[in-house]
Amino acid sequence: SPISNFQGHLVALEGEEPAILLSRSETDATVLLANNDIKEINLKDVVVVHPGTLSSNILSEFNSDIMPDIFHLEQAYFHLCKSGQPSTTLHVLALLIFGSFDHNTAWHTWRIVREDTYFHGQPDAIRVHPRSWVDKAIEARGTAGTGPDERQALLARLRNCSLAPGDADLVRDVQSLALGASRSSYNLEALGWPLEPAAAHACLLNWKVWSDSNDPWPARYRIFTGPHASDLSTADRALLAPVAEEDIATLAEQEGRVDLTQFLSFAIDDADIDDPDDAVGVCGDGRVWVHVSDAAYVVPAGSAMDLEARSRVSSTYLPTGIHSMLPPLATAALGLGASCPNDVASADDPGSLAASPQKLGLKSFNVTARVQRAMSFGFRVGESGVLEDVKVVPSLARVKRLTYEEAHYIVGTHQGPLESLSQAWCALNRRREDNRAFNIQLPEVEVKVEGENIHLLKKGPDLTSRDLVMEMMVCAGEVAAHFAVSNRIPFLFSKQDPPTRKGRQSDLRHGTQQALSAKIAHLRGMQRAQLTTRPERHHSLALDAYAQVTSPMRRYGDLVNHQQLRAWLEGQPTRTQEELDALAPAAESFTKTAQRASRQHWTMVKLLRECQRRVPVDSDPSGNASRFVRRVDWQGTGVLVALRPGSRCPWIGTVFLDSLGLNVQLELQHEVRLDSVVPVKVLEVRLPELRLKCVHDVPAGHTLGARSAKRHRGRPLHVEAKAFEKN
Repeated sequence: SPISNFQGHLVALEGEEPAILLSRSETDATVLLANNDIKEINLKDVVVVHPGTLSSNILSEFNSDIMPDIFHLEQAYFHLCKSGQPSTTLHVLALLIFGSFDHNTAWHTWRIVREDTYFHGQPDAIRVHPRSWVDKAIEARGTAGTGPDERQALLARLRNCSLAPGDADLVRDVQSLALGASRSSYNLEALGWPLEPAAAHACLLNWKVWSDSNDPWPARYRIFTGPHASDLSTADRALLAPVAEEDIATLAEQEGRVDLTQFLSFAIDDADIDDPDDAVGVCGDGRVWVHVSDAAYVVPAGSAMDLEARSRVSSTYLPTGIHSMLPPLATAALGLGASCPNDVASADDPGSLAASPQKLGLKSFNVTARVQRAMSFGFRVGESGVLEDVKVVPSLARVKRLTYEEAHYIVGTHQGPLESLSQAWCALNRRREDNRAFNIQLPEVEVKVEGENIHLLKKGPDLTSRDLVMEMMVCAGEVAAHFAVSNRIPFLFSKQDPPTRKGRQSDLRHGTQQALSAKIAHLRGMQRAQLTTRPERHHSLALDAYAQVTSPMRRYGDLVNHQQLRAWLEGQPTRTQEELDALAPAAESFTKTAQRASRQHWTMVKLLRECQRRVPVDSDPSGNASRFVRRVDWQGTGVLVALRPGSRCPWIGTVFLDSLGLNVQLELQHEVRLDSVVPVKVLEVRLPELRLKCVHDVPAGHTLGARSAKRHRGRPLHVEAKAFEKN
């Protein structure tokens, strides 16, 4: 890395020793060492690690405690592999691993590069090693300097789960396997144990290298949850600031935006969402407008934030927190109606709109509304519910935050600024029913982790406002797809094929109430929605062309579509059909699967922490630490949602445990009516496998035949606990 004439650079010498650059000539450099010695050294043996004017005392301030664990290294490694970039810089790598770039993180990042395990190169051109190299390097590091006797002693400690200090660093291969980063483990292979992520996870728990708070599922599904390496510039942040009233006309003309500030629009979302990315409103002429945050305005195709968003694919909502696709500053600035004082409220708040009918006046709504840039999708709803006179325009919109509870209250009054939207929604509902579209709403349990506390929160009652907002978002997708097809804009469409799975298929129709078992039966037969570059029918929505465009801050496919629309509207080149064909797979992700697995993980951790029985666990006679079984004592009820004949017992029932948000399978000795309430007892938790051992908890006094009772008591069913998945 070239050395400038500035003094005070943090540099690394040939022997990996840190130093401060004092001066330089064409061939030599004068540096200050950590022991305060001054040394002349050949310039080619000096590497700049952190530029800037640094004092000599920083050499004694390096913090060894900030060295990252293997999780953060594997996350950064995978992120760079997926980004497709040939190389990165020490600055970016430090941001990905540590979240900051200062003399401390820069030095430790350089040490990681010099280890030559995951990365190699110079500070201005760091590259990733192939996975095969990484696995061999980890093995070499774990076995370096150990003879046969020491190696056998380590394996004995691993078998007995009695690790010595320092042993954790010798099982990095097991951690890589548990995270799904590697398919091999020289330690588990030597022990003769399964080379599977679940087995590796069990070992780490039994060895106490990991605790139950180590959640490997996002990493296994290749979800990057590390810090961002890019963010909005100061100039871009200024561009996204709320627009002053006196600047509306000028800004609309300068940026070619349509002024839609004459009417109020509403960003309706949950109370704990600080950055909603869509809003809805009705113009005076009856046209419905769906405003979406104009992310492509500051995240153009090919930019640093675009490439990082492509690698992340989508925002990830985990029990431990939200990991946004776009950087935090960009997400906060792009949110519609966000950052307004006292905006977020609920029906329990005496000052909220939901609890104060007198606040329904338009004047009070305007108090905290913001004028912001948006990409807006407009349409009229015909008598038969068909969308007419569609428009897509960059705009300025006046947006006010509402919670779902507040909007639900306002819709229920049949007056105020949401009445026109409610009428449009009713017409759209009738069209969906006629076209046999359907929307399956399933019970949900939200899992939140706050420190050592794990909260299971049941989703509140179905609200009209949620259905209204969802319908408007679908309409925006329909408008965008129609606009792209009509103007031959290469686009990412969403398709869903008809059900192909044999079995019970209920006649679910849009807007109807159905039993939980009927919903589950239909859901299991549905195909997953897929991205495609050609318009194809979406079965559930009953639309011949549909595209997702309402979450460009949270889904990369939506962001790509916004980039395509903005480029076309500005007369600039768009991505070609061929480029989108190559990009479509990158816009698909396993985010929902990872989120579901993470919720199950923390739900089972709650069972372990609160219901674990203080009794010994059955030990494996072979001393196999690759099994992690803990006995628990949990009793509750669930709803029987499916029933089939069993091979070992008369019936196998699928039961949804509404208090845990899981569905499990039980052996049943008698046929039970679907949607009946069934008592369940959980006996064991196998955390690495996300599996529970459950039995049908027969109430006291219930009569079973002798043989049936014997079978029931002796054969608890070991099943996988699953959460329902929505397409």
